[in-house]
Amino acid sequence: MKYLTIKNIYNRLVAEGPTFFNKLRRWMMACAALGTALVAARKEFPEQLAFIPEEIDGYLIAIGLAGTFVASLTVSNPDSNPKVN
Repeated sequence: MKYLTIKNIYNRLVAEGPTFFNKLRRWMMACAALGTALVAARKEFPEQLAFIPEEIDGYLIAIGLAGTFVASLTVSNPDSNPKVN
């Protein structure tokens, strides 16, 4: 990637990615969804979920979002896609 611009990042996000990173993106989305579900469940059932550490839901959301973004930036073949530098 020659230059880091918003247009290049957008083109990478919409380009076709490798199979491994597509699966990794799904797992990372599931990780973020689990963290979000824990936040909502902790509000509804605080006594029943007292055994789960309080920081774990924030960590799951952060890891899931960062992993999803990084896995989405990968491109199968950047040479065949003229928009991706």
